[in-house]
Amino acid sequence: MELVRATEENHAAIEELMHIFYSEKEHAGIMDLKTIPTAVKRATALACKGVYIFLLRSRKTGENAGYMLGTSLYSNEYGGFLFFLDEFMIHPKLRGCGAGTTALDALQKWARKNGFVGIALETTKTNAPARRFYARHGFVESERIHMLTLWAQESHADA
Repeated sequence: MELVRATEENHAAIEELMHIFYSEKEHAGIMDLKTIPTAVKRATALACKGVYIFLLRSRKTGENAGYMLGTSLYSNEYGGFLFFLDEFMIHPKLRGCGAGTTALDALQKWARKNGFVGIALETTKTNAPARRFYARHGFVESERIHMLTLWAQESHADA
């Protein structure tokens, strides 16, 4: 699996995959689908501030397999930068075929090469398939960390 950084040339492919992701039952209603093009452009523009959006492309077929969106996060506790994986999507027709494993392996290699000490992510407690998938790949749940949010912008207060 190849991690391809988002550029204007691949925005349409990422937008299409993001539309599929946010149309799925688990994610429906979280994001207004009309805002996806703006979200992809914004994430790409923020690359200089540690925001990463990757198109996942199969090395074998050249097919767009999914996307990842994340950011760098510094932690004294963990002794360096973590890559916070905010979104990870494998195209539905490729799920269960090893594409997710291959993508996570590629991300881990990329993270090591770029000096990250680890990869962190969040998932809902009710998403048992995702939790099992991440556990199989070495992710461990933290009993002491619970994500809380204080919105800095009023426009996000109802999110």
